[in-house]
Amino acid sequence: MKKTIAIVLLLVTFVLLGLVGANAQTDETKEAAQYYSVYISDFETKQETIQYRSKQKSNHMLASIHPTYSFEGEISCVPIAGTCILGYYDRFYDNLIPNFIAGRLLGESYIYKAQDSNVKNAAIQLAYAMGADALDDGVAVDGFKSGMKSYCQNKNLSVSLEQGMSWGQFDFDKAKIYLEQNKPLIIFTSRFNLVFTTETDNEDILNIRVSAENHAMAVFGYSEITYTMNNGTVQTCRYLRVATGLTDNRYGYVDVDSNITIDDAYAVVID
Repeated sequence: MKKTIAIVLLLVTFVLLGLVGANAQTDETKEAAQYYSVYISDFETKQETIQYRSKQKSNHMLASIHPTYSFEGEISCVPIAGTCILGYYDRFYDNLIPNFIAGRLLGESYIYKAQDSNVKNAAIQLAYAMGADALDDGVAVDGFKSGMKSYCQNKNLSVSLEQGMSWGQFDFDKAKIYLEQNKPLIIFTSRFNLVFTTETDNEDILNIRVSAENHAMAVFGYSEITYTMNNGTVQTCRYLRVATGLTDNRYGYVDVDSNITIDDAYAVVID
């Protein structure tokens, strides 16, 4: 009898130790995850001038005016970026954001509408689907993946995520292919920039904002500019067109080659 009790106690101990270990592993995994939030406490600002003899542009935009929703201070950046992507696909599947018309055709161009209360309701649902305890909580990449899939499954749609990284680095050429297939992307950054360009004759003035905060943004296009400088040298600048998630400057360009660390990236297909 004593031997039986001892064996039972030993088994219980192993089970309890296993549960503790499992919980510890979960906590460690959660602590190790990178979380992304919209709060940008400060930007470093600078200006650069490119003087050139000639320039050539190659670009592709998913819409003349793409979704640029923002709930800064209320909802964190990952569900905001996800909602911008929902808004893009709401043009094709109008139940993605209920009671909302995504936009309208103007000639051959598609113009996405500004946000309304229905867009905000979708962003709130998406934030909770991504595992946020509060709407302004940061969200990890895995939370984005599971939340987008859960939200769309509730609309009888599926989500495919196609990797935008190669060997741990952001792959601009791969991103271009996705965008040319009219697939929006999301990028997760631990340092990022926003570039706003003023063009004059033979001179581009770049107003640049740089932040070291974790941030996520939806991508709706790219632009590749090759300059031939006055001294005959050639310089190429590579940009992504993004919905910033910020209340001011809701759209802009991100220079993928400077002042940025892209931790992860995915093309998002909803069908």
